[in-house]
Amino acid sequence: MVSQYAQLADLVLYGIPVTAIGNLTTAQQTDALIAASAKIDSYLRGRYSLPLLAWGIEITQAACKIAAFDLMNVRGYNPQSGADNNLINRYNETILWLRDIQRQAAHPDVTPTDIQTQLKQGPAVISVSAWATNSGCTNTNRGW
Repeated sequence: MVSQYAQLADLVLYGIPVTAIGNLTTAQQTDALIAASAKIDSYLRGRYSLPLLAWGIEITQAACKIAAFDLMNVRGYNPQSGADNNLINRYNETILWLRDIQRQAAHPDVTPTDIQTQLKQGPAVISVSAWATNSGCTNTNRGW
């Protein structure tokens, strides 16, 4: 199940101006937000139990920036234009931030599905004493 981290109103607030949306339909905009949320989940999945129960504004902004970039790829844009170049930079910065989250170098405000699972995550350590690894060894003191 994919969460939708942003709504249509958020797209205009954090993603692109309403004038840039042009003739893109509401359905296209919603689909872009859902696809952006799925992309975000692909980075969060290894670190948090999904779906998230709650998230901060930074996740909403990330979804809007990714969706805006995808929508402009559908509508068309000029990568040489200042404003359109900004669109690419914002997308790239968002992907780098998501990679930082994945590497645990950035820590977004999120509430995973099962917080206890998150607290217990980590490598399993199994320790066996050296004498027990050889067959025929006992734990008795041999005197040497």
